[in-house]
Formats: sequence, C-alpha cells, structure tokens
Amino acid sequence: MSNALGPLTEVTFSFSTGGSERIAQVIAMHAMENGVSTTVCATHGGSGPISEQLRAEGIHCLPIQIGRGGRLGRALRLYRHLRRSRTTVLHVHHFNMLAIAYWPARIAGVKRIVVTEHSNYLLRTQSSARRIARRYGRRVDLTTVVHQGLADYLVNQIGLDARRVRVIPNGVDTLRFRPGEATALRQQLGIPPDVLLAGYVGRLHPDKDPMNLVQAISCLTPEQREGLRVVFIGDGACRDEMSRHIGEHDLDVTIELLGERQDIPALMQAMDAFVLPSRTEGLPVALLEAMSTGLPIVATDVGGVSGAVGEGGLIVPPRSPEALARALADLMDDQSKRVRLGEQSRRRAVDRFDRSHMFEGYMAALLPSEIAA
Repeated sequence: MSNALGPLTEVTFSFSTGGSERIAQVIAMHAMENGVSTTVCATHGGSGPISEQLRAEGIHCLPIQIGRGGRLGRALRLYRHLRRSRTTVLHVHHFNMLAIAYWPARIAGVKRIVVTEHSNYLLRTQSSARRIARRYGRRVDLTTVVHQGLADYLVNQIGLDARRVRVIPNGVDTLRFRPGEATALRQQLGIPPDVLLAGYVGRLHPDKDPMNLVQAISCLTPEQREGLRVVFIGDGACRDEMSRHIGEHDLDVTIELLGERQDIPALMQAMDAFVLPSRTEGLPVALLEAMSTGLPIVATDVGGVSGAVGEGGLIVPPRSPEALARALADLMDDQSKRVRLGEQSRRRAVDRFDRSHMFEGYMAALLPSEIAA
C-alpha cells in the first residue's frame, strides 16, 4: 500500500470483537505498517478490546457515539476529525454506518468513500435498511461485499450498479492459524484424548444462535454426550439463557462457557472440530480461522458459509438443533472423515482466504482512481 493513499479513516459500529470490527482492525494495521496515517472511528459505544489493541500499535481510535449534541453532535465530531486529519479515503463498514458518516465526509471534502457490507440480514428484514442502502449505495464510489451472494442481492434487489460492486472475501493470517497440537485446554478441562472436543468462537448473540448448539447437544443421547465436550469462547447477551439451559438439562459436564479469550490460535489447535450454529452470517472470520487451523467444520447454511466451507465440513439448515446434532454425531463416529474434512479446510483457507488476498483487494478498492493514474 502506497503513501499515495493519503490519510485513511475506517468507520465501524463499535470497538467490540465483532467480525466487521476485526476486519477494520487488520486493514488499519496493514495501512499503518505501510506508512498510511490511519484512524478508526466507532459510531456506538466507547473503548473496547479492538481500540485497546489498535492503540497499542500506535493507531488513533476515536469513539463518536451519541452523547452531547445527539446525532448532530456525533456528525460534527466526525466532520472535525476528517477535516483535521485531512482524510483522503473514508472506508465504512455497513450501510447503516454509512448513513451516519456520508454527509460529514462529503462536507469535509473526503475524496473517496467506500462502503463494505458484511451481511444482508438487516437488508432482508428491515425496510429502513433497504432505503438506506438504496439512498447511499448509489452515492459512494464503490461498494465491497464479502461474498458473491451478497453482491447479487445488492444488484438485483437493491438496484446498485454492478460495475460499482466488488467482492473481497474476508481473509485470515494462515501462518498464525495453522494445524498444531496444543494440549493446554484439554489438560485444563480434563478432557481425555478419546473425547471429541468441539468449539465455537464468537459473540453469544441471537444472530450467532449459540442456543442452537446448546439445544443440539441436548438432542444427543447420554452415551453420545460422554464422548463429547463443547467449549464456547466469547461473551454476549445469550450467556444467561445458555447457562440456565445447561443447568436445567444437566449439560455441565459436556459444555464449558470460557468467556472472552485472547489465545484463540492455541485454543483452536486443541479442538477436534469447529461449530458455527448461526441464523445469519456474512463470511465469519472465526470460521476462516478454524478452517486455516485445519479443523473439520459443522456449520449452518447462511450467508457465504457453505461457499467458503465447500468440502471442508458438514452444512446443515439454520435453526435445526436436530440436524446439528446429527452432524456432530457423524463426526464423532468417523475419525477418518474428520481428518479428511480438516485437510480440505486447511487447503481452502490457504488457497482462497489468506489475508494477503484481502489486503490486495482493499488496496485496489481504497486507492482513488485519480491518484492511481
């Protein structure tokens, strides 16, 4: 990435560890490593894990949540930042955030505005979200999306110009997330070698539907549960409901809620399988990290998930604990299948989702054409 890019501002929803926030984080870090002055703004909430990690790398973080002055005050704070920083390119994650950032950027004289949409869930379920996408999606210089199905939706249902919609799949560090034999988690939890350890990494949020996985475990027989342990890594609004269900159905031995962790690569290396039980997704980063680690995948058929997983896992319908339970039981019963699927996962991650490809895509998307010329 060249210094010709000029100052870059990334705008995301929050500084929590969501998928789009993590993508904004790695783009900002890559830009700074290549000499581009970069700021990350969050439109909701204050500081969080993402801002702490970015500041440790010397990247400016600016919470612009509603406070004094309401929405107008938030817009004014963003405008002042864009003017002071002389931001050349504004990169916004999600159309709803674009509605907040568009006019401050235009008034501040930002040369190029790019929006990345990570999911069409709100677009499919909320007419207000579709109005925002139509209104602002036609005004930006470029819209990028994380999988082809989302691009098709924006062109065919929202009416965006196909020439100004580009697919840039999410990417992960395939050297950091790689197969290994980490045993600390198994030792910590007292899990025997012959017990299958499955894991989930992500927010405990209704969109991610972690209760789908908890209920799937309830569908297994007691004998099947004896050969299974499931760990949830992350936190969120569903935690209390999950804890109640675990206690009421005597699943304490099978399920562990580990909360937020920073040692995700080692935790994934300790797993035998990765489970994604979501009801809506774009192209989740945690899924790609699990694939890069060489884990067989059990995932719901939402967003770009099935296209990413391919022959590296088992795909089941969303909101079907019974189907999820059958897929888990299938992996428990067939070690050779786990090995085969895991090898496919790793191969697909390296070939298609190494983050070097993502960086190249965003460099081309964010570079203004008049500068590139």
